[in-house]
Amino acid sequence: MQFTKGQFIQLRAVTKIHLGAIGKDIHEDDIIEFDGQTMKYGGEEHQLSNLRGAIKAGWFVRSSDTTSKYEPQAA
Repeated sequence: MQFTKGQFIQLRAVTKIHLGAIGKDIHEDDIIEFDGQTMKYGGEEHQLSNLRGAIKAGWFVRSSDTTSKYEPQAA
């Protein structure tokens, strides 16, 4: 997924995710906006460039993808 600063993409959480850096939980099917650096959620903006790792792990998908579910990976 390619990101451009200032061009936000809507993403859907496929599982509950705790974002320790900001002390918030994102619940399954919640929609966030992300531009590769900044996350918008609940009327707030947070600098979370490390959210890219959660996207690579499959915890977030494009909001238009309404069928993907979380599949735990083997350690």
